[in-house]
Amino acid sequence: MSFVATSKKQSQGIGSLLGGIKTPHNIQVLAILRFFGFGEQKSHLENQLVQIETGGGKSLILGAAATIFAMLGFEVRDACYSDYLSSRDAKEFHQTFADFRVAPHIKYSKITTFSEDMVAKKGDIRSLTLELFAGKPLKKQSVSNDLRKNQVLLVDEVDVFMGPDFVGKTHNQVARLQHPGARRVLESLWQKRGEAKTPQAAQGLCRNIMSSQEYQSLLQEFKTFEIVVESQVKMMCSDLYEYVQRKPPMPEVNLNQGCIGYKIHDRVDCDAVFGYKTAFAYLEALAEKKLKVEEARLKEVLSLQLPCGQFSYTNINPQHIFGVSGTVEQLQMFQRQEVEKHGLRVFTTVPSVYGQSKFRFLEQNDAIKVVPAVDFHQEVALAIQEIIKQKRAIIVFFENERSLDDFRRSPFYAKLPTPAEVLLEKLAFDEKSHIIKKAGNTGQITLAVAPFVRGSDFVSYDDKLQENGGVHVLQTFPSSDSSEEVQFQGRTARQGKRGTYSLILREEDMKQKFGLARDILHDGQSNMDLLDQVFVLYINTFFLSSLQSIYQPLALIKLGIFRRLVRRQRL
Repeated sequence: MSFVATSKKQSQGIGSLLGGIKTPHNIQVLAILRFFGFGEQKSHLENQLVQIETGGGKSLILGAAATIFAMLGFEVRDACYSDYLSSRDAKEFHQTFADFRVAPHIKYSKITTFSEDMVAKKGDIRSLTLELFAGKPLKKQSVSNDLRKNQVLLVDEVDVFMGPDFVGKTHNQVARLQHPGARRVLESLWQKRGEAKTPQAAQGLCRNIMSSQEYQSLLQEFKTFEIVVESQVKMMCSDLYEYVQRKPPMPEVNLNQGCIGYKIHDRVDCDAVFGYKTAFAYLEALAEKKLKVEEARLKEVLSLQLPCGQFSYTNINPQHIFGVSGTVEQLQMFQRQEVEKHGLRVFTTVPSVYGQSKFRFLEQNDAIKVVPAVDFHQEVALAIQEIIKQKRAIIVFFENERSLDDFRRSPFYAKLPTPAEVLLEKLAFDEKSHIIKKAGNTGQITLAVAPFVRGSDFVSYDDKLQENGGVHVLQTFPSSDSSEEVQFQGRTARQGKRGTYSLILREEDMKQKFGLARDILHDGQSNMDLLDQVFVLYINTFFLSSLQSIYQPLALIKLGIFRRLVRRQRL
């Protein structure tokens, strides 16, 4: 086996030889060696976390490490929060794993899938639940004596795994009991959905349905589990009210897959279920002829959902765990505590593969703007027009699809010089990949939603674009934390290329995040004590790792709440 390390002159990062053989850069080789204890005095593998710059080839490092671990006899799971990224990397390294004959021992998946697989090794909890509900004797299932033996978990973007989407959360499993009685109850509720206009009305509807023949026949068949049946029908009524009122989370029709699911990170996941909203979404889609649904699928969704258990993500505890991230230094205190709970106590930061970064904030007075909502769409459109006028490319990130659609419906969108590509979670895998690859071409306008800020490789091979300044990234909402801010900045100036970044924020978003009044946003001379607190909060939240980058061009900072801090920096 040889993952060949070449000099920087020979290789500018991820390269490709014949077949599935990959050529890593020296720095990438260094990161791989750290996984295997090089530089340590210990004779055993030690869990650790490695920081690699955004665009520094984390997928190649994990692919190479997975190959070596598998050849050493380990069962390897490469887990990521994103189905799109996981599928992309699995496809990219399929031939490599086949060439080294380790493909059966390496599996790429989402973190949720890994959690489910870990539970499945202890027994099929769904089938056991259905057997119990049907009054059948439970069959003894064989369980491995040591589920952790020879396991290696490789985690991509480990800060997400240790973040609020997973920490303190559980992976909830349900068994679907397909029964005509349950289907009739759901269909009856849907026909009477007009009565569920208030919570009280929904409760009244529930009382009526529980006295109906449909409910009584269902209850009679599962008399032993009356409490379960009753609680599930009450949940149906509650979910019907929320569905009619369009309360989030709301399911979405995925025409590419011909199913209905929920937005989970960067895709619409048709396996995800939130109560009975999915069932009502299918009934609505059928009534409006939005979707053709096979009878087998309809039986599955119009079923009684039996809770099987809640499994904490914190209990994911393989024998060995190694993680990579571009934002280890931005981990918050609770994230570092979670990292240590998983035995990750060794931290390594490797230097850039591409040398000095060519990332810059936008020049002149446009690095950061805070504008009234009435001017927001116009300012975004003007920023796009200015970048395209410079014969560059721009990627505009919106917080969600609703915000993106609001901009597209505005009169200013029609004034853009060229049509924009729109990157959404509900697109098919190939469509997403195509839009991401096009984003780095001269004159390209790309509108994307926030989930694509991680892992999306907006690399550019356009020499003309580089001469004109590279790809520009425009962020249109405040980040949730400083690590997300770094990820936004990391979508440009990738692989040693040039690139710029700026923010256009709505006053209303700043007020909601910080409780800032309009006069504070525009008057840096007033209420200085409050401003001092805002400086600390805003910087600690968003720009903790980027102060030097922001304040190099001090004249660029136009945001009112930064004025006093800017004066201090000048002194």
